[in-house]
Order: sequence, then structure tokens, then C-alpha cells
Amino acid sequence: MTIPRLQLETQIADLPSFGTLVWERPHEKAAGVVQRQYEIPEGNIILADWAGTLHEIIYQTPLEDD
Repeated sequence: MTIPRLQLETQIADLPSFGTLVWERPHEKAAGVVQRQYEIPEGNIILADWAGTLHEIIYQTPLEDD
């Protein structure tokens, strides 16, 4: 499993393309912040964009059973 490692405070425009955009919406509790969820082979990543800068990263990876 290779999960993309992202750096907070990176300019959104400088982020690599790493997955399929699932949804985009305003943050429920932070005015001016946009959240985007991307589907990646390992699960999902939710990014929070404030003023064009990455401020939050949520990794969602499913557990695997052997």
C-alpha cells in the first residue's frame, strides 16, 4: 500500500494529481474552507483548502482481512 504523503501549507495548485475527485463542498464548520474527497487505490483522502493552501488531510483506508 502506497498512500500519498502530503505536506500541510502546500499550495493546492502545486499538489500532484493522485486520485479521482469524488466530491467537493464547503466545510461545515469553517467559513471559507473547501473540502475535497479523492478516491485512491488504498481508500480515500479528504483535503481542506483555505485560501488556496492545504490545511487539513484526512486519510481513510479500509482494514483488510487475510
